[in-house]
Amino acid sequence: MNELTLDQERYHASMPAQVAAHADPSRPPAQRLVAARGMLPMPTQDQLAVLVALCDAVEAPVSKAARTTLEQMPINLIKPVLTNPVTPEWLLEGLGCRLSARDDLLPDLLSHRSTPDRIHLWAAGNSEAAAVHERLCLDLQRLKRCPEIIDGLWNNGSVDRYLLRPPVEFLVREGIHLESVPLFKEVLASLSFDELRDAVDQVELPPEVSGLVERTEDAEEERNDVTAETERHSKEEEEPEEEGRGKTLIQIVNGMTPAQKICLALKGNREARTILIRDSNKLVCTAVIRSPRISDREVAVAAQMRSIHEEVIRIICGNREWMRKYPIKLALVNNPKTPLARSMAMIKGIHNRDLKAISRSTSVPSALRGAAKRLLSNARR
Repeated sequence: MNELTLDQERYHASMPAQVAAHADPSRPPAQRLVAARGMLPMPTQDQLAVLVALCDAVEAPVSKAARTTLEQMPINLIKPVLTNPVTPEWLLEGLGCRLSARDDLLPDLLSHRSTPDRIHLWAAGNSEAAAVHERLCLDLQRLKRCPEIIDGLWNNGSVDRYLLRPPVEFLVREGIHLESVPLFKEVLASLSFDELRDAVDQVELPPEVSGLVERTEDAEEERNDVTAETERHSKEEEEPEEEGRGKTLIQIVNGMTPAQKICLALKGNREARTILIRDSNKLVCTAVIRSPRISDREVAVAAQMRSIHEEVIRIICGNREWMRKYPIKLALVNNPKTPLARSMAMIKGIHNRDLKAISRSTSVPSALRGAAKRLLSNARR
């Protein structure tokens, strides 16, 4: 188990002068030994402050006596100090370092609002007490301020993983995501689209992608003719632009967390969506296709991508408004990732010139080619 270290110089500087005098190294060892045994007539809070300081005394008998006194001091003497709202932070930190083995006292120490985060981080990664784990998971505001506590709990083999789900759900809804804790991805995946949108609304994006956040776009122009756009993308759908600024942005976006990507997918402009629609994470690419900002032109481009996630195709096929757009329907029919049953149903509305191309295509299922040939044959009669 890792030990907490105390900055003795800073601790002594924080102590009131009349209390620090009892732990002064210049005092005779015999006097400090009396203090280390808890035999001085002084308030419990002051006595604890002196004992914490004497635990690092140069003289072994003094330091040993101070540690023993703290380890054996009854809980009913220490608890009032730990639960007193005016107990100073420097003393709470000192007690956290010296009482880390006292599982009977740690929950109260961790409940104090002034206990430093580093005591919580240590307890998360090292304590084996269930009461300590529960206390850490209940302090939602501290977790919001210091989510690394969850990382410590996740990597602590003695922690019940089921205990972590409620605080992780809270953090996800607050827009906080830890890549190092797989439970965050699991919780994200379990959210409905509306919950997901709310969860990432406050996520902080890297400043480098500020230019990708949509502010004003001509939505009507985006939704006009989609045919030219789908044709332009037909040969470049596998790789986005790799030159100059585009390459840098792609690298930055690909390096973001899933929560940041989802946030950008919903708030970003067309350039951001073009990058993120190709993401292998289902949550990210489906957030793009569900974005209220996405245009029919972009949907048509996505519908023809053969490297796109199957769930994106399913969402497009399930949107009646999009299914009325011929370029989107044609793109889906030509995409081998579209379920065959869907393609067979849509091919009946495909124009003859496009049916001819489909009947000769080797990238679509043979059953679809056959259906195109039959429709062409019937049209000639």
